[in-house]
Amino acid sequence: MGWAFGEFEETGYDELTFAKHFKPIERLPIRYEYVIRFEEASNGADDTIWLNRVVLDYFFSDLMWIKSSVQHRSTNVHNISVIYGWEFVTDAHLYLVYNRIREEDDPETGHSLFVKLAYTFR
Repeated sequence: MGWAFGEFEETGYDELTFAKHFKPIERLPIRYEYVIRFEEASNGADDTIWLNRVVLDYFFSDLMWIKSSVQHRSTNVHNISVIYGWEFVTDAHLYLVYNRIREEDDPETGHSLFVKLAYTFR
């Protein structure tokens, strides 16, 4: 459980986070998060925003994994993402990413798929 407060872009906020981590098997950590933010804009407008998210990771090995998440937001936006990661040589990673976002008021669904190569210089 967590609590944060502050101001962002002239909007004051208080934020509560509730999270639960569990690991049914060693290679499958799962995290559930619920975040609720109470905002008060400088013009006096109030808003309550929330995010409901489940994140699942599966580690095939120390060098290869899949991370997936499902999100639902107070703005009726739904998001599903899946990331495959592989360290194919030391400090070099390949990522395959799929993302799907859908707004309930918009009948069109946005899909994206991309590949990323990353190298870390030490």
